Amino acid sequence: MRSGLYRRWIRLTHRGHEVRCPCCEREYAAFAADRNRPDAICPGCGSHERHRALWLYLQRVLEGIEDMPFDDASFDGVVCSHVLEHVDDDGAAMAELCRVLRPDGWAVVLVPLDLNRTETYEDPEVVTPEQRERAYWQDDHMRLYALDIADRLQEAGFGVETVRMADTLPAGAVRRHGLLPEEVVFRCNQPPLVQP
Repeated sequence: MRSGLYRRWIRLTHRGHEVRCPCCEREYAAFAADRNRPDAICPGCGSHERHRALWLYLQRVLEGIEDMPFDDASFDGVVCSHVLEHVDDDGAAMAELCRVLRPDGWAVVLVPLDLNRTETYEDPEVVTPEQRERAYWQDDHMRLYALDIADRLQEAGFGVETVRMADTLPAGAVRRHGLLPEEVVFRCNQPPLVQP
């Protein structure tokens, strides 16, 4: 409770419009100080400089994720965390991820999931930020995934394993690490080259 009150106090004392956090898209008079530097932490979401830099970089990459500027088989591994829900053509983006992986390469894919759905929800009529927030949980999402994302990843050329981290750990470890029981990791692999 003390932490929650402190966070609210920080947000109130930093009200303004001088800085903008790209992660949560909120504006403040300044970022809050960390132990060893000023202007480090977003009063809203708690992001640090590294999180904001990574998010800005990923936004730039997101603009071209359906056509990445890398040669075929460029990477041994790829982490794609909460990206695919932001792109127009997720099938093309998944195919690009598969294309840039080397044979026997791996990709880890995470997306927001509605586990109450059996099929991913997409509606071309949902276009405004308000509609998207209601339908897809966030105003810059293009769809709301269900577990059938594994089928989409397979259609793009991946072998897919669905892993619920909470199922792989003791209950005490799940609590200690602050994991969501419903969080799912999609472990994708690039099939090895078949030698003639």
